[in-house]
Amino acid sequence: MAHVQARRRKPITIPGSVQKENRNPLRAPPTSKKTVSINGIFDHVKGPRKAHEVRSVLSPRPAGIPKAKATPGYFTGKGANLLKGKVAQPGFFAKYRANGDKTPSGLPFSDPVADYHKTANANFERRMEQWRKELGLRRDGLDVNGKPMRKAPVPTEADIDAVAKELEELQKPIEDDVLHIQDPQTGNATKTRKLGETLEMLDRRLEKKFSQIQQLEIEQKRLDDEVEILKKQVLGDDKDYKKAKDGYEAQLTLLQKEVEKVEAQAKSELEEMKRKDRNAKKAFNLKIQALWEGINDYE
Repeated sequence: MAHVQARRRKPITIPGSVQKENRNPLRAPPTSKKTVSINGIFDHVKGPRKAHEVRSVLSPRPAGIPKAKATPGYFTGKGANLLKGKVAQPGFFAKYRANGDKTPSGLPFSDPVADYHKTANANFERRMEQWRKELGLRRDGLDVNGKPMRKAPVPTEADIDAVAKELEELQKPIEDDVLHIQDPQTGNATKTRKLGETLEMLDRRLEKKFSQIQQLEIEQKRLDDEVEILKKQVLGDDKDYKKAKDGYEAQLTLLQKEVEKVEAQAKSELEEMKRKDRNAKKAFNLKIQALWEGINDYE
C-alpha cells in the first residue's frame, strides 16, 4: 500500500479581512520611531499676535497701549528690563542712546535709531507745513502752484471787498450817477453831468417840443378848414363839379379825336409829298442822263 504525504495549504486571505498574527509572548512588541522637528523647541514661546505688536515700536507718538507680558520660555529674560512703561513712547530708545554713549556695543544700534527719529520728525514737520500751506491756498481758491482753481469758485477777500464796493455803489441814488457827454456843437468836447440834471433838462425840452407840436397841429387844422372853404368856393357843390368834370372829359375826348384825325391827314400828306419828290428826282435824273448822252454823241 503506497504512502501518500499530504501537502499543507497556505491560508486563504480574503480582501478586507484582518488576519490575526501569532505573537510570541517572549518577544517584545515592535515600536515605531517618531519624527521630531528642531523647530519644536520654540513652540513654547509661540503665541497669538498682540495688538501692540502690530504697531511699529518706532512711532514718534505714544500709542497708549500697555506692554504685553512675555510668555515663559527661551527668550523670557532677554528683554525683561528693557522698558517698564508704555510701548512706542518718544523716550523708548533713550536708554539705548544713553548706554550707547558708555558702551561701544550700543553705538551700532543707537546711532541709526537717533538718525531715524531725526529724519522722521523732520519729514513729518515738512509734510505738515506743506499741508498747512496747501490748505491756506485752497481757502483762497488757489492750487499748490498759486494759480486759480478750475473747480467751484472760492471767493477771496479781494472778491468780497469788490462785491461790497459794488453794492455800496448800487445803493447810491441813480440821479447822482455821472455821465460823460460829447457835444458836437463845441467840437465834440466832453462834458460831465449828473444823470438827474440831464433828466430834468430832457423833461424841459420835451415839454417845449410838445407845446410846439400842439401849436402846429392847431395851425394845420386851421389851414385844412381854409382849404376846404376855398375848394367849395371854386368847385361849388358836388353835382356842379361832376357835371363840369363830365363836360371837360367829353371835350377832351373830342379834341383827342381831332388831334388823331389831323395827325393821320398830315401823315398822308407827308407820304404824298415824299412820293412826288421821289418822282421829280427820278425825272430829273433821266433828263440829266439824256443830256450827257447827247453831249457824248455830239463829240
